[in-house]
This record gives sequence, C-alpha cells and structure tokens, in this order.
Amino acid sequence: MQTCFIVFIIMLFSMHTQAQNSIPRLFESQNIPDPVALPLTTKAAELACRHWSRPLLESEDVVRIIRENTNFKIQENKNVSYEIVNSLERSGFTIHTILFESREGVWVPASLYVPKGEGPFPAVVNSHGHWKDGRRTDIAQQTAQLLASNGYVCLNMDAWGAGERGSEHTHEYHGSNLGASLMNVGETLLGLQLSDNRRGVDLLCTLPYVDTDHIGATGASGGGNQTMWLAATDDRIKAVVPVVSVGTFRSYVMNSNCVCELMPDGLTHLEESDVLAAVAPRALKMLTAIQDGNAAFAPLQMLKTYKQISGRFTEKQLAYELFNSGHDYNTDMQRSMLNWFDTHLKPDSTKQQDLTISPLVPVEDLSVFKGDKALPSIVTTKDYIRIAGHNLRKRLEHEEHIDRKEKQTELESMLYPGQRDIVLRRYTYNASKGWEPLLLETRQAQFIPLLYRLPKNQNKGFKLIISSKGKQQIDAVQLSELEQHGYGIIVFDLYAVGERSSQTGDHIDGQLPRFHTVSRASLWFGEPMMGIWSNEIAMVIKEIQQLFPDQPITLMADKEAALATLYYTALADWSYPVELNELPLSYLWDEGKNADAFNMAVHVPGIVSWGDLPMLLALSNSEFHLSNVVSITGERISDDEWGTYVSWLKILKHKLNTNGKISRN
Repeated sequence: MQTCFIVFIIMLFSMHTQAQNSIPRLFESQNIPDPVALPLTTKAAELACRHWSRPLLESEDVVRIIRENTNFKIQENKNVSYEIVNSLERSGFTIHTILFESREGVWVPASLYVPKGEGPFPAVVNSHGHWKDGRRTDIAQQTAQLLASNGYVCLNMDAWGAGERGSEHTHEYHGSNLGASLMNVGETLLGLQLSDNRRGVDLLCTLPYVDTDHIGATGASGGGNQTMWLAATDDRIKAVVPVVSVGTFRSYVMNSNCVCELMPDGLTHLEESDVLAAVAPRALKMLTAIQDGNAAFAPLQMLKTYKQISGRFTEKQLAYELFNSGHDYNTDMQRSMLNWFDTHLKPDSTKQQDLTISPLVPVEDLSVFKGDKALPSIVTTKDYIRIAGHNLRKRLEHEEHIDRKEKQTELESMLYPGQRDIVLRRYTYNASKGWEPLLLETRQAQFIPLLYRLPKNQNKGFKLIISSKGKQQIDAVQLSELEQHGYGIIVFDLYAVGERSSQTGDHIDGQLPRFHTVSRASLWFGEPMMGIWSNEIAMVIKEIQQLFPDQPITLMADKEAALATLYYTALADWSYPVELNELPLSYLWDEGKNADAFNMAVHVPGIVSWGDLPMLLALSNSEFHLSNVVSITGERISDDEWGTYVSWLKILKHKLNTNGKISRN
C-alpha cells in the first residue's frame, strides 16, 4: 500500500511539473496597481464628475435613454389578462395567488394582497431582492402584510428568472451568465424586469378596488433598484421608497452588483442622480443601512446622489433615513416606508396604523404551480433566448443574399462603440529563459506583455497561442512539440487575464463565474470584453506582421479566447489558419444544465439578433480547424448535430459569398 501511494505521488508530481512552462513574467513586482480596476474606476469617476457638473437631465430624456439602453417595452393596450389561481383569507386582508400576462406569451406569478372592506384603496408594487423564493420570501411577505393590514393593495411579483420563473418553477439566481445572455438577443434583465413592473401597474389600474391616483412602489436591494427604474419611467407611481439600493452608478463599477442592475452604456449618458431626479415632483424617500456590506449602497454614495437631486424636490417631497443595520428591509425600515406612504398616498386618513404581522404563509401555499391545474407555462430566460434564435433562423433563411460588408460594419459597431485602442509604444528587453520580451503600450494606458521564440524552420512560421487562462498556463508539452516541429511561438496575455488579471475583480467575483465584475464594469461604458479582446488580438497581429512580414502565422486559442479569436477573424482583412479548442458553436441555450461553462467575458449585446456564432464563422475567409466543439453549456456536440451545423454554415457562406474551410476532430 505504501509503495502504491509513493508511486501515485511521483506520478502526480510528474504531471504537475510537466504542465509548467518556462514563459517568464514581465511584471514581477507585487506592488503594481490593479491594471484593470484602476482604469475602470478612474473612467467611471471622470464620467460621473462630468454628469454631476452639468444640469440634471429632463425626465423625458432620462426615459428615452433608459428605453434605448434597456429595450424596456411600454404596452399600448393597458388591459391585462390575469387568472386567480388560489385565495387565502387572513384577518383584515385576502391573498390572491395569480398569474398575469406581461407581454404576449409571458406570464408572471404574483401575490395580490387585498384589504377587506370597501375601496378604492391605494396600492403599492413591492419588488423583492435577490432572496430565495422571490415574492414568497419572508421579507416580501412581511412588507405586503403590513401594507395590506393598513389599507393598501399590494402586488408582489416574481422578478424575471426568479422565484417560480426559474427552471422547472424553482428559484435560481437570475443574474450571472443566465441574465447576461439576454443582452445577446438585444434585451436586458433590467429592461425585462422594468417591462414586467410597468405591466404590474397596468394590472393594478384595471382593478376596480384600486385608487389609481395613489399608487406607490417599494423594494429592497435589487428590488429597490427595480423600484427606482419603475418610478423614473412611470408617472403613475406617486410615492417611492427604495431600500438599501441607492448609491451612484460610479460606485457600481468594480463592486458587487447583479446583472439586473446593469444598464449597458449607462454611464456614458447619465448618473443615478438623473434617474432619481426624474421621479420629481413625486414623493421619494431613500432608506439606507449604515452597516451595508455592499459598498455601492454605502451612505456616502447615497448622500452624493441626494445632494445632486435635492434641487428638483421640495422639502416634503424628498427625504432619506439611515438605519443601524446591514443589508436588510427590517421592521423599522418597513414602518418608515409605511409612514411615507400614509403621508403621500393617504393624506386624509386618520386611521391608526396596525403594526401587527400575521403568521407568514408557507412558501408552498403561495405557489402558483402546485397541484394538477392546467396553467399557462412560464417562459424562462433560456426559453426566451431559444425563441429569439428560432426567429433569427427563420429570418435568415428567407434572405437570398447577405451583404458581407454590411454585416461586418454592424458587428464593428457592437464590438467597438467608441474609439478603438491602438499601440502607441513598443519596449524591447533582454531575452529571458529563451524568450524575447516585447511590451506594448496602448492609447488607453494598457500594457500588453508579449513574448516570442523564433522559428527553427523559417517555412513553418509562428504559432500565436492565445490562452483563456493566461500564457503561464499554456501546456509545456504543447510548447515543446511545436518547437520540435520547427514553429516559432508567440504568446501574450489578454485584458484581465494572466499577468493582467484584476485581483479586485477576482475577489469580488467570489463563487460567481470569472469576469462577473470586470465584464459588468466594462459594459457600463458600452464596451463588451469580446470587443476589447478581439481588438487586442488585432493589435498584436499587426505588430507581428511589422516585425516578421514574411512569416506565416497560425492562430491557436481555447474557450473564451477562441471566441475572441473568432470575432477577430470575422472582421480581419487577412485570412489565417485558425485552430480553436472548446469553441461554443452558438449563444443559444441547449438542454445542458451548466449555465457557467463559459465565463462572463463572452457576452455581446445584440449578437444573436445579428446572426449568432454561425454568422461569425461564415463571415471569415480563414481556414478553421475546431477541436472539442461544445454548446454554450459545455456539452459535447454529436456527429449529427455537427452535420446539421455545417449544413447551415454552407448556406450562410453561400449567402455571404465567402470562402474558407471548416473542419473538426
């Protein structure tokens, strides 16, 4: 037994040392500022200061910007289809478990709390945060009961992808890659939630027992964020209480926030002060916790926004309150909310407040989907993406010809919304461990560490290896085999990868997929990481061509780096041999369970509506060899699936009139 253990240890050590390569690092110091966080937070501060130094935007402009950047929908038909699934009687109020249709085919599970007695009653939309069980969680129930006991109709609804709107009607985290994938079809999680919430207001306005002139909105954490967007875009909301959610958009950059709180390109156009100022002259009270662990919602951030917007409101219309608690919606906060609504939604009421809370209802008793009753099905995020993909396929099938240049121009606008980065300076250093170092300084103050070894056989040229985990993680055996075959080798680290990693971002990501923090931060400026990466690949190749104009280049990349390479080749003027490993063949969700098989760098707003990944492959004239092709959930592609895929690629290439072979092993 002891001998076997020693042999195992020797094998394990051999495997470990075999994987190590000799590629040196250019940045050895441990005291270098975070190369990602520093530029991002600096840019956020500069934009925020620019917004704060100008007059607040008018509410019409705020609504226009939100619509353009979130794609939220305003339904012209205010009649809402709904169905009461179950009703529970409580002392002083009734809880109806309902489904209502927010858009064609999209049904929302909700709880409608209705006071007993004669109406009409004021009403409140109560949005839940990132809590297990969504609208049925304890905090959401307590808030709704308090409101209903005091004469308010209260609507609790499951946010898009949360509560019973998750897979198989179970709660799942609706953000991360799941929520971000909505951007790929031209939607946003923020916009879909906002559309649902506005539709919830439409529903309240159709109920005969609701006083439609006195409707409020509240919510905590992500629910407070929903409350802000709803109130800013819907003037039917007359009083607003966002809880532990008000800060500055500047503070969202490189902090812990959900995709549902992201407005792509938002900081380019406005700050949170503009959004909250759009609530004026309606009543707004912000509740903030001084022990809040989320720095984005810290009291100082809230106060910055409060001071910016105070000139838009009268003293009675605007207030804030600080609570000695953590990130919560506790009893004291709920009573503060109730006082605010009583003041602004029931100004003539003399009835004493009822602060008692009935026993909470078991989650199962508030569930829509229980028993055998036939009900409309729930459209999940994955369903929504699949439907968008199906519609894209039908549209493309009917197009006889696709203009290649036009598709490239559209793609460039999605990847590079601003001025593209370029190399400003090059620095060469003494060779280290057989590698020639080259440091590229760019206009956007990025430093790209590049190293190369010359080919032993001049006819072979270079293999440019782009690793999704960084150049230090490239397999030493792979490098050795390439050198033995006479190839030169070039390696470099992409933005936020390898030597250029963000310790801040990786720490905040925690258990979430990598680049959850960095990708969201970049998207606040309208910059998808695929755009940053593909442009860096373009800059590196341009440098290689200048250094070695007569040497052929083969591109090699894996996973997310393979995807960035594919984006590059779709726009490149030159064609290259390209070897990609573990490339996803589509952004469309399959039946696989792993929503985080790829990290958060992959998302590009509008890419599926533009043509998805088959269009990228079809656009290029390069010759591709693909290994271990997978779905977006990491599932291996079968021979039958590959055959169907290749047939579609041939159709697209014919419509585009492009060349280039595609093979796989």
